[in-house]
Amino acid sequence: MNRPFYWAIAAVVAVATLVFFVAVSLEPTAQKMLMREHGPIEALSAFGYLLCVAVMAKAGGSDYLKKYWYFAVVLVSFAAREMDFDKAFTEVGVLKSKFFFSPEVSVMGKLVSAVILGFILFALITIVRRHGKSFLVKVFSFRWDPVIWSVGFAGTFLVVSKSLDGLGRKLRGWGIADISPEVDKVASLVEESMELAVPYLFIIAVLAYLRSQRSA
Repeated sequence: MNRPFYWAIAAVVAVATLVFFVAVSLEPTAQKMLMREHGPIEALSAFGYLLCVAVMAKAGGSDYLKKYWYFAVVLVSFAAREMDFDKAFTEVGVLKSKFFFSPEVSVMGKLVSAVILGFILFALITIVRRHGKSFLVKVFSFRWDPVIWSVGFAGTFLVVSKSLDGLGRKLRGWGIADISPEVDKVASLVEESMELAVPYLFIIAVLAYLRSQRSA
């Protein structure tokens, strides 16, 4: 019963890997066009997050969406981040530490941003409180169903991709090393490829969870 979900997880990971190798093999101009800000990869990532919310609403119904509203909030925020909404309306990005201290941002802008970020943070905390323990219990008891596999891959990809984002700049800032532009570029390609897979892994998790609930 779960085999199609396992195949779907493998397919998403394989596509992300293929995207990376295709991007590496492209000429610099084509590579830059593929991976640029607001380019096709970022657009597909943002679309994937919104599609995941649509799948929740369609496959689970309004009751499911109301019950798990916090997942929808986080997914929409991820889509907004992919579309650079965090820096679309101000000179300083909302996620920058200096945002709330910048004189370039109005008091109203800071207030609205604080409310939105606070709501997203509340949604994240709700996810951890309601699902963190049960998720870890399944992981450490080796009950790895498709939901665990897909969320596990997605979470790993998120952590690794965020670690690789601006790797050269981070390492220089920490005084650890100064990597070559080529290595920094490869790290960026790995980051974008992993980020592409994340929303589609979440879609698999939603569908697998709904299937398990209906067959329980």
